[in-house]
Amino acid sequence: MKTLSKKKRVVVAVLTVSLIGLFGWFGWSHGDRQSQGVLRATGTVEAAEVRVLAEVGGVLEAVLVVEGAPVEKGQELAHLESEQYRISLQAAEAGVKAATAALAEAEAGVRSQEIEAARQDAERLARQAGALESELTLATDVQERFYLLHEQGGVSDQELAEKETRRAVLENQFASALAAAEAARSRVRLLEAGTRSESLDRLAAQVGQVQGGVDAARLSLSKTVVTAPVAGTVQSLNYTEGELIRPGAEVATLRVLDSLWIYTYVPQQRLGEVRLGGMVEVRPDSGAEEGYTGRVTYISPQAEFTPRNLHTSEERAKLVFKVKVELESGFDRLKPGMSAEVFFIGD
Repeated sequence: MKTLSKKKRVVVAVLTVSLIGLFGWFGWSHGDRQSQGVLRATGTVEAAEVRVLAEVGGVLEAVLVVEGAPVEKGQELAHLESEQYRISLQAAEAGVKAATAALAEAEAGVRSQEIEAARQDAERLARQAGALESELTLATDVQERFYLLHEQGGVSDQELAEKETRRAVLENQFASALAAAEAARSRVRLLEAGTRSESLDRLAAQVGQVQGGVDAARLSLSKTVVTAPVAGTVQSLNYTEGELIRPGAEVATLRVLDSLWIYTYVPQQRLGEVRLGGMVEVRPDSGAEEGYTGRVTYISPQAEFTPRNLHTSEERAKLVFKVKVELESGFDRLKPGMSAEVFFIGD
């Protein structure tokens, strides 16, 4: 075999050095920073979750989003049936009307025919309040029986929730009707006794009281529309149309995707390389070439043993410090549950 000429040997040597340099750069650009002495740790991407609660009870009339859908803050997610709340609002508004009329007539003076009409109106409102009181008493008894049956397994959660909602609605309607009846009775007394300044003050106060009932009823009606408290993605929908929902029930869960973080663990002998506010680079294990930035926002003040989810007993016996890294980029690429590597690159 012939020996390579000196010129050919030089060419081969140059090509070899070039290839070595190319592969070295490729490894660095793909995140092999540990070979450069940069502290590396692993963790799982997590995201903030917001529970969307029903503030009033009722039957779920419509679900307006699907799981996985992005939503804006204030966007409507679901509707509850609102008819009972509309009735409560109408009853409260009738009370305001009666109280306002009583005040106006007391200020202007009245005739005997108006006194008789006021008496009839007061009697009508009193009958309505009495009927609602009877319904409320019955609904309370039924609810108590259902509590006992529920404890014994005789009725379902939904059946019990239905009785609770029925009683709550009747309680609101009875309170509004009672206020309206009292306003009407006060009107009759004032018309019969004539107008005095203290009577006018009492009537004016009563107008304010029943107006408060209207405001409360209107607020309850508005709460039948369930909205997103923050912008995010629908993680789960916990009820289907037609189901009865109790006040405080978790209708949906939202995931806030502009708030991502990773908890990781740093060996105590390398804790000096980590500082609050320090810059990190995060690379998901999915093989993405692009890295994402983040900062250290928490360092545990106390050492602990490595979490049990590591594979070997030797690893679990090491003392480590828990560190939280909050992401500053990659919100459209990183997903909760992804495993990732964290490189502590300092400033």
